[in-house]
Amino acid sequence: MAGTVIPVIIFSGEALTGILVLVSLGAILEFTQLVDLQKKYQILSVIWGIFFWACVLLNIPAIPVAAIAFPLIGVMVLTDKEAVIIGLDIMTKWLMGFVYCIVPFVLAYCFIFDGEHPYDWRLPLGIVMINYTSDTFAYFVGKYLGKHAFSPTISPKKTWEGVIGGVLGAWLAGFAMYSLLGEARWSWLLLSLIISIFNQPGDLIESVIKRNVNKKDSGTFIPGHGGILDRVDSLLTIFPIIYCYQSFI
Repeated sequence: MAGTVIPVIIFSGEALTGILVLVSLGAILEFTQLVDLQKKYQILSVIWGIFFWACVLLNIPAIPVAAIAFPLIGVMVLTDKEAVIIGLDIMTKWLMGFVYCIVPFVLAYCFIFDGEHPYDWRLPLGIVMINYTSDTFAYFVGKYLGKHAFSPTISPKKTWEGVIGGVLGAWLAGFAMYSLLGEARWSWLLLSLIISIFNQPGDLIESVIKRNVNKKDSGTFIPGHGGILDRVDSLLTIFPIIYCYQSFI
């Protein structure tokens, strides 16, 4: 997946925006299917995601628009005779899908295209490369050297050795980005540390969701490799943290 996204990041900010939108919409559709929401609520989730993105891209205040969605979904549930009994469950899943799948990508758009500076492909490229390298190191170190379980009840195969390998891999990638692209060394290394630490909760959160619904993969978008959420789970926790980081530096 990284091999497909990298040329887009380098050559076209508009295409990157399109990817952020499409992946977030695909993710929320997959999430609502994963937690077994009714078809009409799956469609409503995607429609509201499109509406929310339209507000962001057109510089219309998106928070009030998003707030309108919650009472509307409540009214829809309460007027659905089949859904009244499990109404809270439906609303909770719908809200979680929105926060979990749409908001992180909107935040990524906001810190990549801040409106004050021209599009700079180095930051999104660095995030993708550091995260991909961290995941790769974590996988191989955990597979061949892992002995101490990191979270046995949630993800039995994840080990502390793999986590440490992921941190080291991220730092190596951060140093490589500094060597190739310049910028302040401390900035890249700090970004690497943030990514390597906060990509762990993303993987664990998705594991919890899949365990609760007894599914191995989040979907079948990539045959043999799982769904969209399986590929972007770490980004869902990385993007909000980087947004905060970028806001304060």
